Amino acid sequence: MQGTVIHYDPLTRCGVLRAETDSPIPGQLHYFRDDEVINASHIIPGQRVTLRSSLTTYATHAREEANEPDVEFVEAIPVDRPGHFHDTVPRKPSALGNIAGFVLALLTLFCLLGAGGEPDNFYTTPNPKLTESLFGVLAAVGLVILMVHFFVLSRRASIRRTFWLVAISSLVAYVSMSFRGFESDGSATAYGWGLLALGFAIYVLPFRQKQTHP
Repeated sequence: MQGTVIHYDPLTRCGVLRAETDSPIPGQLHYFRDDEVINASHIIPGQRVTLRSSLTTYATHAREEANEPDVEFVEAIPVDRPGHFHDTVPRKPSALGNIAGFVLALLTLFCLLGAGGEPDNFYTTPNPKLTESLFGVLAAVGLVILMVHFFVLSRRASIRRTFWLVAISSLVAYVSMSFRGFESDGSATAYGWGLLALGFAIYVLPFRQKQTHP
């Protein structure tokens, strides 16, 4: 095999050449020792020499010298191939669920504060308000806490626990105030529908949640 010397070390008496003829891949680098060179007493870079036999590539020989195992290369997957890298990157849920929950909790709170308090006519006693009950106040506080949960991106489990606290407190407040003459009015009806809509949003809509690290 013939080639051009591109590096030679007189101390180790070894070098590297670029194959020109009798090589499966012209231009491939080959490692050689000076005793494998035919009719060349003095070897310098740029010299054209002839080797006694076909040798292994420089990279392969160096790997064998270092006792390194062969490395198997597999096909790289393009980043833009559908169904792979782009599609498997986790995406953060939209914050629309948090915004919708916050708005629903705020509107439901307004309905609760307005439930009752007005007489049906001039001759009847005023209709008691739901918030005159301790459980009505607890429901109002729970709605405020829900708004905070939506704002700070709390976990869904915390939001659901607070919602059930509001729902149960509202039911107890309605029953207890009924014994004191409370009658459902437009605001109370709207409050009930608001609770249903809020519960639907909490259990169906996607929410952005704050990431926790172990």
